[in-house]
Amino acid sequence: FPTGTFGTWIAPITLLLVMTSTGLSAATTIARERQKMTLIDLFMIPGGRKEILVAKWLGAFFKGTWPAVTLLFVVILSFFNGTSVVAFPAIIIGALVFTVFSTTLGLWLSVKTRNALTATTSWMLIMSLGICATMLMADATSQRVPDPKTNTNVTIYPEWARVVNPAMSYASLAVEN
Repeated sequence: FPTGTFGTWIAPITLLLVMTSTGLSAATTIARERQKMTLIDLFMIPGGRKEILVAKWLGAFFKGTWPAVTLLFVVILSFFNGTSVVAFPAIIIGALVFTVFSTTLGLWLSVKTRNALTATTSWMLIMSLGICATMLMADATSQRVPDPKTNTNVTIYPEWARVVNPAMSYASLAVEN
């Protein structure tokens, strides 16, 4: 693979798979219980609604275990392909934050919508628009600066784009040799 391929392409795609796995799983939890008419039975269990939501959230979050293991493997491989070892904690924390957000959004949509189809469709629409819109906004506000070493223009994206967009944050952490 060319230098930085794992960090700039494969790791962000794997992160998006982890987010999709957990987010869509969470988006169907409460809505599916409501559709099957088992939500009332679930509320009869001692412990309260907060514990039910926490259990549903944890179940959806840990459903992404195998994609997360794959992401960890890809991140480790990216170190042999040009990514700095110093970026490892930031990559792991970033993956955790994006996955927690994805799972929480899915569970919130599951609670707020009437059926699982609406919850999953809403989740996919919100996440797709969020990722695409931030990429387009970052590209529109980026600056092209000449690089004296290579005599080419280098695109510099704004700092906020690395915070809100998982693909751009992972690509910016993949430092090429």
